[in-house]
Amino acid sequence: MRLIDVLDTVNQIEKSSFLKILDGFCSEIRKSDPKVDQILSVGDGQLKNVDEKLKETLNTSRNKIDLIINLGNKNVIIAECKTKKDSDYNQYTALSRQLKSYENLCEKQGYLISKILLVANDFSDEFVSECEYDYELNLSLITSKGLIQILEGFKESRLEEFPVKLLLKDGLLNEDRIVKVLLR
Repeated sequence: MRLIDVLDTVNQIEKSSFLKILDGFCSEIRKSDPKVDQILSVGDGQLKNVDEKLKETLNTSRNKIDLIINLGNKNVIIAECKTKKDSDYNQYTALSRQLKSYENLCEKQGYLISKILLVANDFSDEFVSECEYDYELNLSLITSKGLIQILEGFKESRLEEFPVKLLLKDGLLNEDRIVKVLLR
């Protein structure tokens, strides 16, 4: 199931919250280049920088990127969503080949991957361990349950803007710690 399909099945508030978090995730890049700030903006809870045209250009019959967030200046974030139906997501080697293939597609077109965000139902200990020691991919892992927990924690917090540095760490993101920081 593709990330866009997953977002279509959740209610509008959850979808808007997720997209706002992704937008906040991009805000670190905004600070480094004022032109990027002109490209990125939130309107009606939707990211205007999700680049469907670039995705169509990059996707092939074998490689289908779920979501590309265009940060400007040829920088992008790739978001990939895996479900239990995707049997290969448990095997890090298979998934890393897939993500490296996406990275190559982007690089061939002159794009730089700033971050890859992988959302899945769960990750095995072996998968997490292999991810943490992969020096080639700039990859953050988050469970779908964890993402919902973070969204709920953010709604309860007094914060107006999501502190995106919480999502910039490589490896498995700890939703309990993130929520604890949000509720301080």
